[in-house]
Amino acid sequence: MLLIGFVVAAVQAEKTAAAVAGALGAVAAALAAFVSRTFVKSQESAAEHLKACFDQPLEFSRHLAAERLLHSADLRSAAP
Repeated sequence: MLLIGFVVAAVQAEKTAAAVAGALGAVAAALAAFVSRTFVKSQESAAEHLKACFDQPLEFSRHLAAERLLHSADLRSAAP
């Protein structure tokens, strides 16, 4: 939105003012890119943490199943 405003100001202004408006527009575009990149990284990090929260019960159930299998197997009688 800022970029559009600066483009309009640059078109309507004189040469020096147009250059300043163009430079400000470029800075606004760079700032918008930085902010959007920051939000994307934040969202990716949150998604990874959420995935880890959902994976933890699955891993815990696998460990419990392995423990139950080892406990139910009579390994002492199989020893020589």
